[in-house]
Amino acid sequence: MSYLKQYILHKTGLLTFYNYWLFSGLHLFLMKWKNRSQWEEIKNEDLFYSGLLSPLKKSDALIFDIGANYGWTTLTFLKFSSQVIAYEPDINNLKILRYRFGDTNRLVIEAKAISNNIDGAVFYQNRNNSALNTLSLKWVDALTNGVYREKKIFTSEKYKVETSTLDIEMRKYGKPVFLKVDVEGHEYSVFEGLHSSIPLVVFEANLPEFVDETLSILEYIKNLDQNCSFNFAYNYNLQLKEYVNTDVLALKLKECNFSSIDIICRMSSYSNHFNDV
Repeated sequence: MSYLKQYILHKTGLLTFYNYWLFSGLHLFLMKWKNRSQWEEIKNEDLFYSGLLSPLKKSDALIFDIGANYGWTTLTFLKFSSQVIAYEPDINNLKILRYRFGDTNRLVIEAKAISNNIDGAVFYQNRNNSALNTLSLKWVDALTNGVYREKKIFTSEKYKVETSTLDIEMRKYGKPVFLKVDVEGHEYSVFEGLHSSIPLVVFEANLPEFVDETLSILEYIKNLDQNCSFNFAYNYNLQLKEYVNTDVLALKLKECNFSSIDIICRMSSYSNHFNDV
């Protein structure tokens, strides 16, 4: 959506109705023909996560979706688990998530951000419902100044959101078997709130601006589980033939020419919850 169109919809109060239309069955059907590239991206993301989760041994394995956004990954996760906790601080995205999924005991939607503290944080909006919204000032600066991908316009709207940590949420819901983290530059802070291993983890890395933070995450995870192994995906396609250790992946990331990748981590308890494939 263009910034002007977004602004008009927001000011006229029609944005919520527009978003409901975006996720109606008719619009999703038409998307296949009207916006083929977007449809292909959604389909490829679904295939990527389906491939990771299809070996799950139990259908009630707990899944944490950190940065649920519009709920596309949430939808995929619900195909494999009856226990999904979706975390999303964006007030507009929360409306969409509740509209899409309604009341179900298979999904809990938490209106909060995951970080390294419970003090709350300022949430910056690129545009309403944008996947680029963030808690990271470094991310805002990188996009606003055009040093990452293309220059983006951040609206003046920002607001305080509730924060929690993975440790706290795990005490509340239990330890997840799978954790997805997509929080636009705030990933390291998310992992700082975790002090135990999780069988399977996927997190986004935006390169090269956040390569140092990404390398710090790898070391952090290694300290949680010395036997962890990694792979990474670009455009939802795995790039390595086999999983590698922290040092090997770190070298590959320093040479990586991709701007945005997903890093997959298997920890030592992976085989307890996933079948061999």
